[in-house]
Amino acid sequence: MGISVFWVFIFFWIFRKTGYYKFQNPTIPPPYVNPLYNTFYINNNVQAIIQDQDITALEHIDALVNAANAQLASGSGVCGAIFNGAGNDELKKACEALPLKNKTRCAVGDAKITDAFNLKNKGIKHIIHAVGPDLRRNDNNWQDLLSHCYKASLNLAKEHNLTSIAFPPISTGIYTAPVKEATQTAVKAIQEWLDENQDHNINRIVFTCYDPRNPERQQELVNVYTQALDDIDQK
Repeated sequence: MGISVFWVFIFFWIFRKTGYYKFQNPTIPPPYVNPLYNTFYINNNVQAIIQDQDITALEHIDALVNAANAQLASGSGVCGAIFNGAGNDELKKACEALPLKNKTRCAVGDAKITDAFNLKNKGIKHIIHAVGPDLRRNDNNWQDLLSHCYKASLNLAKEHNLTSIAFPPISTGIYTAPVKEATQTAVKAIQEWLDENQDHNINRIVFTCYDPRNPERQQELVNVYTQALDDIDQK
């Protein structure tokens, strides 16, 4: 009886430490430092991973997507973490080298790409800066603009022959986009892009849900990503 209890304890300890894997592909190296929640597949061959850690803790991902502002300046949340991880001075200089038009370096719904600088030590090659809609200022067509953000980021990944990319939940922070609708828009946009771009090289997409100051929002992100990806996975 003692042995049985012991092995039950070991099983649950391992389960808690490693997380739940819906699917597992041992040929693809783990792109994360800490345990993930779920792994799904989009279009049968693109691995989609839900992860609840800081995006800058990822390793061996070709590009991290920054939830950027139109000036491509350092900010709070994901933006601040990426600037800190890459090196504020180097990334600021790279962003300021991009053309400035009407006081912006990147239009809402568009994306730009820079080097990853210090994050290269973790196997990160590039940072893609995607500017999502700010619903505090204007909520007209915000889902279309958000969809364009994801597709523009993937276009840059394709142009640079990247195989993996990590997205934060763009616009759901201080830009106040509702989590459920924004997440559904993101997953739909990515699926559409994959359908329309059969010649891409992407085999792995990571969705990060990190929000240490708001655990309820973090769990909501995990839940809605899981539902949206599960709906695709079962089709």
